[in-house]
Amino acid sequence: MMEQLDAARDYPDLLEKINNTTDKEDSRIVSEYAEIVVMGFKYNLIYKRKMQAGQVGVHRKNRDGAMVSGRESSQIWDDVDRVGVAPDLYRDATAFEEPTNRINEIEFIKRCECDEFLPVPNRGDIQTSSVACSHWNQAIRMALNGMVSIATAM
Repeated sequence: MMEQLDAARDYPDLLEKINNTTDKEDSRIVSEYAEIVVMGFKYNLIYKRKMQAGQVGVHRKNRDGAMVSGRESSQIWDDVDRVGVAPDLYRDATAFEEPTNRINEIEFIKRCECDEFLPVPNRGDIQTSSVACSHWNQAIRMALNGMVSIATAM
């Protein structure tokens, strides 16, 4: 993810926080991530942007490179269908803008091609790559593509 954070070099306190968080195995990742987000907003490196579900892929390093599971996304959809959802729960989902080399999109397409539950996006469709709420977003993509849930398929 560091290729997306080159601008952080101009902000040594932010870069130190990122490096300390990613380098420590015992990092309290959720609270430290929240601090990084506050710093990112402070330096205008992070901004809020609404995205269409079909424009959001999954970052190649999400879940230590496992990225996303179509089966898990489908199961999340089934749970949400059963109990409902409040949009406030995912309003702060996090994604990185796709770099010009489109490396995350390339890896995400490969992942989708190997997962019977994930719809394969067209090259150039992915504008951001998520690192939070990834499975929920992929469940939405699945629904938009008319794919049935695991519960329906059984």
